[in-house]
Formats: sequence, C-alpha cells, structure tokens
Amino acid sequence: MALLGSSVPNSDPAVANAISYILNSDPSDSTYLRSLAVMALTANGKKTPDILNRVQLDVEWLIQAQGNDTYNILSFGGWNHFNCPELATAFTTQHAILALSFAASWGLKAPQETWNRAITWYKINHNINNNGSYVYSLDDASRLNYKGILYNMTAGALSNLKIIKLFSANPDVKSQALNLLDRALDWLKVNYTVELDLGITDSAQYYYLFNLQRGCVIEPYFTLIGNHDWYADIADYLVAQQKKDGNWLSSYAGKKLLTLNLMQLFSGHSPGNWVFERTTEKIVHTSLALLTLSRTAMPVPDYGKDEKAQSKSDYAGLNEMLDMGYVGGYSDKQQDAKSPYATEQKVQEKTEHGDETGSGDSFEDGDSLQLPDNKDVADEKDAGAGASPEKDEK
Repeated sequence: MALLGSSVPNSDPAVANAISYILNSDPSDSTYLRSLAVMALTANGKKTPDILNRVQLDVEWLIQAQGNDTYNILSFGGWNHFNCPELATAFTTQHAILALSFAASWGLKAPQETWNRAITWYKINHNINNNGSYVYSLDDASRLNYKGILYNMTAGALSNLKIIKLFSANPDVKSQALNLLDRALDWLKVNYTVELDLGITDSAQYYYLFNLQRGCVIEPYFTLIGNHDWYADIADYLVAQQKKDGNWLSSYAGKKLLTLNLMQLFSGHSPGNWVFERTTEKIVHTSLALLTLSRTAMPVPDYGKDEKAQSKSDYAGLNEMLDMGYVGGYSDKQQDAKSPYATEQKVQEKTEHGDETGSGDSFEDGDSLQLPDNKDVADEKDAGAGASPEKDEK
C-alpha cells in the first residue's frame, strides 16, 4: 500500500510480488492480516478473479468476526485480534472498518447490521472518558488510558465514525456517528499535537500520524484541525525524521508494546512471540510515513444515501442495553448545530451530492456477499490507491 500510495505502478515487480505473496498465503484468523490484505488488494486496483475471490473471502470473515453478542458489552460491535471476540479493541476495530470501506468501493458491501453494531461499540468506548477521547479496550481503561494510546485511538475513531456515517442507511446511526465525530474532533483540537510525548515504542508515533491523516482525508476532507494545518505540520515532522538512506527509524526502535505490534505477524513469528525486530520496525515506520505523506483516501462509492433504515433484530436490544445504564453521560440526540464538523458536512453534502437522493443496493443481514459484475474482472491500467480527495476551502 505504501508503494501504491507513492505512485509506484502495480506493474512494478515489488508490488506484483507482494500481491502474489498475499494471494498464495493461507488466510489467517487475524483481523489485522485480513484487513491489511483487503486494503492492499483493493488499493492494487486489479480486479482479477483470484483477487476478487480473496477479497470476498476476507470480507466475509471480517463481517462474521465482529462481536454480535448483545450480552457481551466488551466486544459487541467491535473486533478482536483473532476470531475470538470476547474483548474487542479500538486498534483492530479501526482496521476492520477501514478494510470494509475499501471493499465497498469494489461493490462488496457489508450488511447494514455491521454499522449498527459498530456505532454501539464506539458509543460505549466514548463514555469511558466522556470527553471525546477513545481508549484501547473496554475492560480496564486505566491500564491503557494514557496519551500515546488516547491520541492513536481518538484519531482512529475519527476515520471510523466518518465511515460509519457514510455507509449506514439508518438515520439514527448517522446522527450518533455525527455526534461522536464532533466530540472526537473537539478533543483533537484542544489537545492538538503532531509529536507525541512518548514513553512507549515510537511505533505509536507513526501509527498516530497515519490515523490522523486517515481521519482527515476521508470524506469530508478536513484542511484544518482548529487553526492548525495538520498536513503541513505532519509533513515537516516526517521530513525532519527521515534518515539519509530514506527510511524512518528513530532511537526508540527496538522497544516493545504488545498492542501496537501490528506488523509483527508479518515477520514470521507466532502470536505468542512478540519480538519486534529492528528491520521489521523500519519497514513499518517507513510504510506508515509514506502512506501518511501520500494524503490519499480510499475510493468511496456513493453508497447508502437512499437506503431505507431497516429495523434490526439486535439493534433494539442493544439500545435497551445502553438505556439500562451501561453507558452514561451522553445523549445521542444532542447535536451542536454550530459544530465545525456539522457545518462542514452540510456544505459538503450540498456542494457534492445535492439533496439526499442517491442510489444504493440494500444488503440484508443474512444475505451472501455479492461480487461485482464480471465486466469489472479485468486488469486495469489506471490501478492505484485511489484519487486524492478535493480539499475544502479553509
């Protein structure tokens, strides 16, 4: 993805070999790996039968791996590291939702139930601190409720809440996503920074910048966070951190943090052996830096604009669960009409989409995932990670 986002063509041997490796590897029961595979294969742009089949397989796995037990408040609506959703995490949930949004651009749409469940997990997470920030998991927030995590998870929530609002057909879910998005953006404005004060591995620094960029470039594009030109600040920081040989690796390299060792799984170790090799960390940091600097978002279809909100079997139940006191201090119906995001969103919808009368295909819970038409199954010359979004005026 880093190469494709840096305008390296998908015909380049390095890209072609990476795609071949993904296709020839056995799918893992890992939310990380499945999500990354979907994003990499769709960013590659070639819709061959083998690629479409693999993307479909991984998307179906991600959909069924989402927590769906309304009695398990720790996992409902989120994703765990592996296919055992007893405890969902913000990090894995972020990657799963990003992957589903990439897949939707190829016509592989998740059920509406997926977005209904996801917003519930974010509502519960939000109410732990109740200030717009997000924590890593819902079991014991205190052990991971510090700046490196808060910044990462809140920036990640920014992108996921945009995606949920964009793809959900349920007006209530859209409203809830907008409310939570407003609060996350407000927290990032008040606590704005590009460089984290790290007491942990600096992998958190590069993940944070990537998360912040993703949250800003997904529709609608944020040019500023408060009065800050986030992209200029990030670019200045990354250029200053780049090494003479072109990679990004700082003096913090080699430190370990279990929750942030995403690329560890790619280095060939078993899940129980969390040794973060220096070479692997260099690849991770450099890839994240390039993806952040590319300033591109995934291609997003005009999806969900006119779909009727559906009555969901577990949606009523989960709202009852919330009303019983599991979540407090936040009203979903409250929406600040003067919110910068709300204002920008209204302008975005009027200028780009006109009224709310698009077209979309409904996907009922329990239906099978549908592949795009066969006419799309061909190599495409103009493959890539997606066009850069248009900037809104400051």
